[in-house]
Amino acid sequence: MVRENLEGVRAVANLTERMQLMISPQLIGKIDAWRSVQAGLPGRSLAVRSLVVKGLEAYRKEAEGRDDGGVVGVTLNPTIE
Repeated sequence: MVRENLEGVRAVANLTERMQLMISPQLIGKIDAWRSVQAGLPGRSLAVRSLVVKGLEAYRKEAEGRDDGGVVGVTLNPTIE
């Protein structure tokens, strides 16, 4: 079973991969704020999947056309607020 939802992200009834994620209450608040302005108030899992897809697409667009083969420096900051 497949259905369309946020920004073309597809929800598949038989998702097979599970990922646990620990994040700060501040980031949960930002995710919830984003969810609250989306049609149909998506659940947190769908919201996180949608935001990941958006982030990866932005990353891809940033990397396009670079003469370094699309390598973009990434700094991981686990305390994003």
